[in-house]
Amino acid sequence: MTTEWFSNVIGFDDAPFSHHHAGAVPVVGTVYAQSRLDGILVGEIEKDGFDAASRLAELVTTSKFAEHAQLVMLQGITL
Repeated sequence: MTTEWFSNVIGFDDAPFSHHHAGAVPVVGTVYAQSRLDGILVGEIEKDGFDAASRLAELVTTSKFAEHAQLVMLQGITL
């Protein structure tokens, strides 16, 4: 059985926030190449908003990691 490695994997998670919080929520993305941390992406999305996908796509496509990104993983209810 062979193991396939991805060149750049980006994992996003939202920061903790109160159940009653309204407005922007910070998000952090970590960029890994195999087991090496290559970079961090930081941005904001609206809690329960409709902009999460477009905001995360913008963070990725405007970063220096966009050309080599092969996988984006999401974690969290807000995302």
